[in-house]
Amino acid sequence: MKRGIIELITGIIFLAGLTFKFAHYPGAALLLVLGLSLGSILLLAQFFKGSSKDPLSSLIYKLSIGNGTMYILGVLFKVMHWPGASFLLVVSMLTMSILLAFSALKTRTWYYALLPQLFSVTLLMALFKIMHWPQPNQLLFGSYFAFSVLLICVLFYRAQSLKKNEASLVYPYTVLGGFVFMLFLVELKLKYAPDLFEIADNSTRLVQSFLMAAIIFGIQRMLLKSSSSKALQNDFRILKTIQSIYLIMLIMMTLVAAYN
Repeated sequence: MKRGIIELITGIIFLAGLTFKFAHYPGAALLLVLGLSLGSILLLAQFFKGSSKDPLSSLIYKLSIGNGTMYILGVLFKVMHWPGASFLLVVSMLTMSILLAFSALKTRTWYYALLPQLFSVTLLMALFKIMHWPQPNQLLFGSYFAFSVLLICVLFYRAQSLKKNEASLVYPYTVLGGFVFMLFLVELKLKYAPDLFEIADNSTRLVQSFLMAAIIFGIQRMLLKSSSSKALQNDFRILKTIQSIYLIMLIMMTLVAAYN
């Protein structure tokens, strides 16, 4: 319970920092540093907790936690122009891409397996963009938009397939699919029609950030009910992966805000 409250406070501080940064209000840097620092501490605390009796699963879990902490610190160091940022980002983002691709191999359902594979390509191309390495821009946006479209289809399909067996999950899956769809439209506007409706990019980026946060929060609420739902138990791994993907992107919004 205490951890949940701390996580909520950390999320509010981080989102407030993004809001201040996009709106050019004073105090944005302090809020972002505090939010990212608390986030890295919370994540690192999970490293010392038991995860699985299986040695391989336990190793992957600890590697994911350690790597996630390194990623958050890499973003923080990059924004603050501290030495070591490039090393942290390169190692963490490369490792995350490999872990996502590896997680796809453990998934039997083809569309559940394809989702992390697509985003692993997106993440790798995002690293190339951050480091200013030569990279095909089409591959970055192509893989991400393909991931988004597939995820929207999967979530709405899952909502329909649960009507008979677990009707109570139809609404959460539908709402989650709606949030992903709205985010997809916002990102299409940013990429292909930035002047549409004469809305400033910073305002659109702020909407983008809050939609990501809503997806993360929505999945968290669903995961809390997984112990009492067979369907959610079956979907636990992919939901957790999707939540991690959007958390990666939300933290990356710090870099977008800093260099926008």
